Parts: sequence; C-alpha cells; structure tokens
Amino acid sequence: MGVYNCIALFILEFVCCLLFGVIALALYFSIVAPMESAQGFLETSCIVLKTNIDINIFMNEYRCEISVTYMDSLNRNHTATAFNYLNHKYSKQRSTASNYCDKFTVGNSYTCFYNPNDYDEVTMDRLWNESAYVAMWCFVSFCSCAGCVFLCTCLCVQCSSETPRARVKPAPFQGEPAD
Repeated sequence: MGVYNCIALFILEFVCCLLFGVIALALYFSIVAPMESAQGFLETSCIVLKTNIDINIFMNEYRCEISVTYMDSLNRNHTATAFNYLNHKYSKQRSTASNYCDKFTVGNSYTCFYNPNDYDEVTMDRLWNESAYVAMWCFVSFCSCAGCVFLCTCLCVQCSSETPRARVKPAPFQGEPAD
C-alpha cells in the first residue's frame, strides 16, 4: 500500500507544479500583457498645469487626467496629458480618480516618465518593466514548486517508513536445533 501512496503523492506533486505554472502564466498575461512596456521611458520632472476628472458617460467611469509640461533629454519643452496608467484605464468609482488627482497640486513639480518616441505618452507612476514581472513570477513559481516537491518527498518518505515489512525469521546458527 505504501508504494501506491508514493505514486499518488508524486502525481499530486506533478499536478501542484502544473497548477503553479498555470497561475504564474495567468498572472503574467493579466498583469504584464495589458500594460505597455515601460522599457525606454525616461525619467524627468513634470510641472502640473491642471488636473481634470475625465468622465466616460457611456460606461459611467472616471479617470484622472493631468496636464503637464516637461523638458526632454534634449532640453526641449513638451506639453502632454499624463495618466496614472499607460492604457488610460478608467475606474468605476469617481473617488478613485479624484483621490489620484488630489495627489498633484497645480504649479508643483513631480517626477514623471515620458516615451522618447511619443512625447504625448507620459505617466506619473514608475512602471515595472516586463522583465521584472517575469522574473518575480518565475521566482514565485519556482519556490512554490520546490515547496511542493519537498512536501511530497517528505510525505512519501514518511509513508515508506510506515509500510509494514514482512518479518524475516533469522537463520538459525549452526549448532542450534531448527524448529
């Protein structure tokens, strides 16, 4: 019976590893894929000209738009509308957009990030690049799989040590009568 328990545990271990791999892939495609790559965005200082809450009246959604001016790496001035997300994501709650807009005071300078290939693309938040997300979820998946392997191996060893073994009668010494 112990061998069958070990086989079952190894199958469970394999299923756990597959499950964590699927979770890692799902997280990768739900977090990284929708977000445009942050690679290539350059850090600069933006001066806030105005904040505005944009309303999508058809979907009843809100987002904060921040009009900024900034200087690129070649010391040229640009004016753009910055968002907290590169995909210009809307929120169902007006308070979420309002709270984000409240973080920025008109006339003050804040760190922002612009795309040198499209000067109208500016974000006020530091973005992780895709390789950071991939590395993070690969590490999480590896640790989870390693934990499953360790757990299943320990359980298998424990099951094997509890397996009843056939009692072998020692051979009699010469000179002793056999039963």
